[in-house]
Amino acid sequence: MEIKEYQKKVLRTDVEDYSGFQKRLKENKQTIHAAIYGFMISSGALDLMKKKIAYDAQPDKLFKVDAQNSAALLNFQNPIFLDKIAESIELSQLLHYTIGIITEANELMVAITKGAITGNLDKVNVGEEIGDVQYYSNAATERLGFDMEDLLGKNITKLEARYPEKFSPEKATNRDLEKERNILEGN
Repeated sequence: MEIKEYQKKVLRTDVEDYSGFQKRLKENKQTIHAAIYGFMISSGALDLMKKKIAYDAQPDKLFKVDAQNSAALLNFQNPIFLDKIAESIELSQLLHYTIGIITEANELMVAITKGAITGNLDKVNVGEEIGDVQYYSNAATERLGFDMEDLLGKNITKLEARYPEKFSPEKATNRDLEKERNILEGN
């Protein structure tokens, strides 16, 4: 299936009326905030460990990133942002899709963990979870009016600029963020 066709079909199965979502978001703001806050802390720790095990990032680099993440979390401690999301259909949709990506990624992690424990990786289930992550990613892409092929092209161009010959841990941790932003903006 072509990406453009997939993107169009994705919204056929989306929530039709987000008013109920927005109402329930406001009603459950404290619990949702606690879950999102916990996710941000744990995913931040996982990101640091990814950089350590995949890029062999040095502790000083990790501490700098961790300090930046901690500062961002301080701004996130007040759940008022959820009221603002609930006031916007677009932001409510994006929150729905983001939570979908997170929960499907969790199911993917469960499938991988189960495969490691049992010695039998269920590739059908792994493929399903990857497809579910793609569903939510494409729903967000379509709602925002992005062209997935354009986004993928910019992503590859950004990565080619970061790694001109091939991947290196040094280049993974020492990025030219301004150059990458210009690529993403089409400059």
